Amino acid sequence: MLSMGFQEDVDSIMQALPQENVQKLLFSATLPKWVNALVEKHLKEPVWIDVTHSDPNATNSKIKHKCISCPPSLRGDCVADLCKVHAGMFGKTLVFTDTKK
Repeated sequence: MLSMGFQEDVDSIMQALPQENVQKLLFSATLPKWVNALVEKHLKEPVWIDVTHSDPNATNSKIKHKCISCPPSLRGDCVADLCKVHAGMFGKTLVFTDTKK
């Protein structure tokens, strides 16, 4: 999901931050091993907040999951229409797509 080099970018940013008298916060929807390594390297006494209560398949009950298949030539229009219908005029929508292939 993340582009190559993202880990190195985050590490560079963390290294550039002051070491003392600063609060550093990391938020991640997923926890690959490199995120844990960054936490150990850069954070002192980290506090972990697990909103899934350790259930790897848990999701927020208020989130609606939709899987829509459409021809490549109609993807832009399809995503726009779905956002209008399901999010409303001022709603919020998060769309995941497979763009690497």
